[in-house]
Amino acid sequence: MPQADWHDPVIYIFSVDLIVEVYLEGERIYHYGEFDAEGQGRFQGWPWHMIPLPDDAAGKPIHFRIFSDYMDIGLWGEAKVMDRLELYQQIIQSSIDKLIITLFSLLIAALALLFALFKTDRLALLGLSLFALASAGLAISNSQAKQLLLHNPLLWDYTGAGSYYLLPIALALMLQGWFGRLQRVYRGLAVLFLFYFIGALSLSLIGAVSLANPYPLFDILFALLVPAMLLSTVRLLPQASIDQRIMLLATTLMTLLLLLEMAIAHSWLEWSRVPVGWGSLLFTLAIVFLSLRHFARTQRALAQLNATLENRVAERTSELKILARREADRVRALEFGNRKRALLDEMVAAMEQSTTVEQARERMAAHLPDLCEPLPGGLYRNSHDSWTLETHWCQADLPAQLAFTDPILPKGNEWHCFQLKY
Repeated sequence: MPQADWHDPVIYIFSVDLIVEVYLEGERIYHYGEFDAEGQGRFQGWPWHMIPLPDDAAGKPIHFRIFSDYMDIGLWGEAKVMDRLELYQQIIQSSIDKLIITLFSLLIAALALLFALFKTDRLALLGLSLFALASAGLAISNSQAKQLLLHNPLLWDYTGAGSYYLLPIALALMLQGWFGRLQRVYRGLAVLFLFYFIGALSLSLIGAVSLANPYPLFDILFALLVPAMLLSTVRLLPQASIDQRIMLLATTLMTLLLLLEMAIAHSWLEWSRVPVGWGSLLFTLAIVFLSLRHFARTQRALAQLNATLENRVAERTSELKILARREADRVRALEFGNRKRALLDEMVAAMEQSTTVEQARERMAAHLPDLCEPLPGGLYRNSHDSWTLETHWCQADLPAQLAFTDPILPKGNEWHCFQLKY
């Protein structure tokens, strides 16, 4: 241990694979997890460790006893001696951004899920909601302040693992919503990773495997299949819209960040903090922006369609009213014709029953007003080359006699009547 003037010294270790005991001069001063008689133990999660140091620890060696059945063993990430208060300040300062990301991601997940209940682009919005929820789980599980809120590392690791396993499912759903031509590819990847999500967490919960052990296989699947999914989408770019290209670019950048963090986790790159939380938040906001643009365009198109439909409905309604009036006129004309035919039949029948011409003439004259109604007129009889008015059903005064050559209808229409002659 270094010589220094510490007020309340502790050893801060970012992570240990997997359980650990710390000894100073043969005395155990810290432990995480329980060792059995064979020096082994079960995985208890990946917390950060704060190991209190005795006042006389300076200049003395410290020993670590570690067990791991994971692919790695030993201290991982930062390891340094510092004052306890300084460590708390570091933890809080480094976690503020992740806590903000968690809250924003949860809000976006809730809004996307709400929009998915009322919109047609339900699949893309469900994918966005799932991705935002997974981003929130990753952000809070990667936040070291979580250990101050609730000291249950295994619970937080289950949250982080579940969120990590959900990311490719959410990506596949979003891509399926934006690029419909490769639905089978996206659906197949979503189903594959969904089975992995269910299987890995279920086997861990029942104790068949350690929660840490499914990570390497998942990383291999992710590193192989997700880039392949993106490459299969790239060939659609010539026919893709601007929004689809932005969507693909954002997905590619997010995938690169996840692959970078994966490479650091497997010690392929030197340890450093990868801003996956900020990357996921920016990715989510970009997709929200694209979804809102798409939503606005859809609403404008619907408004135009509604206006067009309203105009067509108004035109169709006007046409139907005209047709209805014509049909009513036709019905009235048919009724009028039927009534007149009935009157004519009645007049003919009455005349046929007459025994003399004079009787037939009288019966005809009696039926003519009803038959000719509503047209006014008069009945003239030819007698010695002149027409004599016998009866009329007209308000105007008709002349008693007409010359033989007079027209049937008088010029000028001053009588507003018509004449019947026989």
